[in-house]
Amino acid sequence: MSQFNKGLPSQQSCTHIEMAVLESTLYEIWECAKAGYEAAKAFMKSDLRIVYVNMELSFNDGKAITYERYCKIRNTMQNVIRRCIHDKSLHQEVLHD
Repeated sequence: MSQFNKGLPSQQSCTHIEMAVLESTLYEIWECAKAGYEAAKAFMKSDLRIVYVNMELSFNDGKAITYERYCKIRNTMQNVIRRCIHDKSLHQEVLHD
């Protein structure tokens, strides 16, 4: 099959996605939620966490996961971590003033 007929990358299933990275990121979000960061607590209660869990279950069952779906949840999780880091730095600035 030629490269042209394979479709767009976002329409192809991706078998080399880093689920371990997402699992690690979820654990980091969980730790932030335990520490009281609102962004992390909101993520843990959101439908996005359920989307991640369902995606991981599908991946573990050998089902195809689209790269687009993987990137969406990965980016969302990374943004939650960034928000927690930002909130932590703001809190530290307040303590030093």
